[in-house]
Amino acid sequence: MSGLVGTYLRDRRQLLRPADVNLRLYPGRRRVAGLRREEVAELAGISPEYYVRLEQGRGHQPSAQVLGALGRALQLGPDARAYLRRLARLDAGETPADQPPTCARDRSLTALVDVLTFLPAVVVDRNQDVVAANGMAARICDPALAVGANAAVEAFSRRDDARWERGAAAALAALRFHADPRGRRFAEVVDELSDVGGARFAELWARHEARRLTPGPVVLGTGQERWELRLQPLDVPACPGATLLLLSAPPGTREAHELGRMAAAERRADLTADTDLATDPARLPVGT
Repeated sequence: MSGLVGTYLRDRRQLLRPADVNLRLYPGRRRVAGLRREEVAELAGISPEYYVRLEQGRGHQPSAQVLGALGRALQLGPDARAYLRRLARLDAGETPADQPPTCARDRSLTALVDVLTFLPAVVVDRNQDVVAANGMAARICDPALAVGANAAVEAFSRRDDARWERGAAAALAALRFHADPRGRRFAEVVDELSDVGGARFAELWARHEARRLTPGPVVLGTGQERWELRLQPLDVPACPGATLLLLSAPPGTREAHELGRMAAAERRADLTADTDLATDPARLPVGT
């Protein structure tokens, strides 16, 4: 084992207090910030010696039953437990399914968002890099929706909005959940986040949250160009770790009206392009 599981167990253990897991406090000063190793072992029903070896990266590959017991002991949610299981597979030598090739070179993702002419749509890879965006996303003119941007880094550039931290925390949790913690690009993104986010990034990152993006409100743009939209994330099975992000607006809102106007403009542009191809044979691909 290379220690990914052990590091995660230690970090999560230090976030819990005895009262969080209904453990009795005994007289005397505690010398640890969170739970003791033997307390986690007791809660998980494993020996303290085995738990110590797991944290130190010296134990054999933990079984699914042991990982499940540790997840319950540390009060991990469903996504965090799935993340713990993936760390165990990485420790065992599993190669991430998306390397190589990377999602950035997958043309099918561009084709996927281009057919979605009724809503803004982007695809982010496992490192939260935007690898595809459709025309409606471009019309919103937000840096976070541009191909090549990183959604997590962009989230930390929105401190003028009172709700920025919720979006930043969600982006960080998704980055941790999907990314390969051994990857070069992952390390680059974390370094950039540290530069941009400073102490607040360090505090949020230290929570060790790992979860998928969930549907919810999102604010894009600034000033008169602000868009209050709803995010709907969907997994992209063809590219493990990638997420399709669809943006919509409640009926009757200014944003819904603007999205409808933009969708109509996209359809007119498509019809114009189809008409040009039909009337000008020189525009047709060679061989047709």
